[in-house]
Amino acid sequence: MPNLDPNSAHPRIMISKDLKTATRTRAKQKYPEHPDRFDVYPQVLSSDSFSSGRHYWEVDVSSSSWCRIGVAFNSMGRKGGGNERLLGWNMKSSGRTWIGFAF
Repeated sequence: MPNLDPNSAHPRIMISKDLKTATRTRAKQKYPEHPDRFDVYPQVLSSDSFSSGRHYWEVDVSSSSWCRIGVAFNSMGRKGGGNERLLGWNMKSSGRTWIGFAF
């Protein structure tokens, strides 16, 4: 299973110690500055990369009402706003959105 990259995590995304779970939080995490960190959109990337083959992720969204899963080129922007930095809204990434409701 791929690991999440804590250096890319937006400050309102908490990464579990085993690097497998990302949780959006109201409180900002005290992450150090890093050039790979998203600073506007609450996103995080995997630390694993690939250039060919078939790949899949198992994602548990049972406690979420919304999430977006996608893939991105490493060259996707991380700093500032705009579609160029939003997963799935530019030519350097592709994303799928899940919207669910808890009853």
